Amino acid sequence: MPSRAGLLSEQHCGWPRLSCTDDDRANDELARLLVDRAQLRRGVGGTGNADSFGMDPLLAQWLIFAGVATPYVVEVLRQVPLLTRVMRALPEDVRQRLPAHPRRDAWALFGSTRFFLALFRYARRDEAADGPEMRALKRAMRRSVAREGVFGLLFATTVALLWRHGWRPWH
Repeated sequence: MPSRAGLLSEQHCGWPRLSCTDDDRANDELARLLVDRAQLRRGVGGTGNADSFGMDPLLAQWLIFAGVATPYVVEVLRQVPLLTRVMRALPEDVRQRLPAHPRRDAWALFGSTRFFLALFRYARRDEAADGPEMRALKRAMRRSVAREGVFGLLFATTVALLWRHGWRPWH
């Protein structure tokens, strides 16, 4: 056993009371590299960031996905009562000019794409004949469509980035 002074002056490999040789250092370096490589392999896409928190990478990616999808879904669901109120407040002549759509106000969400595009075109412009209620509803529709666009863009970008980093929702 080397003396205390010898231990302090010699470099050792993390093993108590053993001095290092070149072979020991090479073996320790190889073991460290193998462990680092195994940790990277566990992380999806080679990032390994989720491992530092002790969380499964797939779970972390699902949580990111859910956190970004939630505002978009909530915004779309908030549009249903707004659409019902808009359909109730529409003047009859405007309603007749819209493409085919369900006659019940509450079922308007089952309208065609052509119907929704025509309705949003109508909501984009303020007309002199619009009452205060219809102006307020049009403003609310415009704000909602803008929020939906922002949340949709954020959602699509996040899904693309997660996909690029190896996330597959069916795993």
